[in-house]
Amino acid sequence: MYELISIQERSRWKKILDTLHITDIYYTNQYFLGALKLDPGEALLFHYKDGDGEVVYPFIKRQVSEQGASFYDVTTPFGYGGPLLKVECNRANLAANFREAFRTYCQSEKIIAEYIRFHPLKENAHDFQSYLKVSPLFETYTINLKDIEASVKKNSIKK
Repeated sequence: MYELISIQERSRWKKILDTLHITDIYYTNQYFLGALKLDPGEALLFHYKDGDGEVVYPFIKRQVSEQGASFYDVTTPFGYGGPLLKVECNRANLAANFREAFRTYCQSEKIIAEYIRFHPLKENAHDFQSYLKVSPLFETYTINLKDIEASVKKNSIKK
């Protein structure tokens, strides 16, 4: 079973994220409000639930045809995103069932393409490599600011 939450349903969107303990900014309604300024479309949160757990997948639905029949694509906004799983029983079954439900949704909405910028810190791409062509495009680097702070304190001149 799934439900679709629009960007206008701010409190519902937030409640789902809060219930699943998702605090990452890239999944919030507020982030998507800003993202729509750069990437116009319709921001939606796809919330899937079954006996194996729950999945949240916020994305932007965009029209790709201007004349004649309307077709769409979906994309995650600049930054990190992609479906996040909260597993209760079987991770593989949850991912498979979610993808099937999302595929059915895409067919009914004439969605012909999907582009996901997976979250490297959440490692959510691993759950979908059997269903999608996943290609690493960029590397993510981190800097431990605590090490820098310790070095600055150690080398600072005291008067």
